[in-house]
Amino acid sequence: MGSEKHPQTKTANAQYAPGHEWLRIEEIALDVRLASKRSVLDELSRLLATRLGVTPSTILAALWQREDVGSTALGRGMALPHARLPQLETAVGAFVRLQLPVAFDAPDDEPVVFVPALLLPTHDAQQQLNLLAEVAGKFSETRFREQLTDARDAGEVRDLLTLGTAP
Repeated sequence: MGSEKHPQTKTANAQYAPGHEWLRIEEIALDVRLASKRSVLDELSRLLATRLGVTPSTILAALWQREDVGSTALGRGMALPHARLPQLETAVGAFVRLQLPVAFDAPDDEPVVFVPALLLPTHDAQQQLNLLAEVAGKFSETRFREQLTDARDAGEVRDLLTLGTAP
C-alpha cells in the first residue's frame, strides 16, 4: 500500500500517546440509527475502510473474528470492537454513538450506545493493550459517558476520546 495515501499502513512506529491520530473526525458517526450488532460492525467497517484503502468486508471479517472469541461489549452501554491487521503500522479507530441502544451481549446485559472500534497492528502487543485499556477505562467514568452523550459534534467526541477533555 502506498504510504502517502494511507499513512497508517507500514510507514512509522506506532506511538499511542494522548492526541495521537488514531481517531479522526471523518471516522466518527453520531446519533446513528442502527438495529443490530451486525449493522454497528458494518458501519464501523465502512468508516475505516476508506482511511485504510481496504474493503469494508476485510475489516468486518477481522472484527467478527474477534467478536466470535467473545463479545467486546464491556458494559455501561459501551462496546470496544477491535482486531489486528498485519498491514497496519499504527492503531486506527472509529466511533459510533447510537441514537437507540443495540444489544451487544454485554456482561451487564445492557445494550450499547457508545462503540469505539480499534484496528491494531500485529506488532508491539503491550502498546496495543495500553491503548485498549486507556480507551476502555474512560468509559468507567460516569462523567465521561455524560460528556460523550452531550457532545454536539465529532470534534468534541474526538477530543474526549483522545485527550479526555472537550474544548
